[in-house]
Amino acid sequence: LRAFGAGDVSTNLHPAFEYLKDNEIPIIVTTQAPNGNSNFQVNEPGQKLREKELAIPAYDMSIESQTTKLAWLLAQKRDDNLTYADINREMIHDIRGEINVLKELKQ
Repeated sequence: LRAFGAGDVSTNLHPAFEYLKDNEIPIIVTTQAPNGNSNFQVNEPGQKLREKELAIPAYDMSIESQTTKLAWLLAQKRDDNLTYADINREMIHDIRGEINVLKELKQ
């Protein structure tokens, strides 16, 4: 889902997000801003998503990286019984330098 700013999604969508979470369908939230990142720490709408664990921030991953990583993880879920929580954790795990902003957040 391409959101505003740093991952701002209207709270009107939270019931739909909760339904998807209950059915273990991951939602990746990215930003529409060029060279931006979604990290759910900047504004209240993103913070609410993080608190309820309704979506996964894409940080500064490219659309191609997000798509490839999610497709691979969904295949693992099917074949190896990867859980929804595993997908959430692995989507924000920097494997090959696709998430640069995490290094900045840790400093």
